[in-house]
Amino acid sequence: MPRETILGMEKLIKTYSGKENLKVLNMSEIPQLAYEIGYTPITSSDHPLWYHRNVAIFDSQMNRFCAEIGRGEYDLVIFQEIPSLNGFFPPEIRACLQENYHLSDRFLAPRIPMDSHIEVYIPRN
Repeated sequence: MPRETILGMEKLIKTYSGKENLKVLNMSEIPQLAYEIGYTPITSSDHPLWYHRNVAIFDSQMNRFCAEIGRGEYDLVIFQEIPSLNGFFPPEIRACLQENYHLSDRFLAPRIPMDSHIEVYIPRN
């Protein structure tokens, strides 16, 4: 794993560990953060296990996530951007995040380190 990814994860763990009832949307390839931070991952029959557009996440789920983001329902959103894999993590959701949340951190992601980043979004105050 790239050193920058490890440092970014360590920063997240330090900042968010121990926070009770933390509602996190983790749209990244670092799911181990749920264990490390101690939040409960979202599990429901209508929540996709991964976020490959039109393979595992479809318009109805993207619309729901954008509505939830617009209402500020998440304390923390972790989004992975991979420009070379068109639509793997839906750019529509990233646009909703950019419109409604504050980008608080950005670091290299584990996949294709020169072309993928983890973006950390928090609600705007």
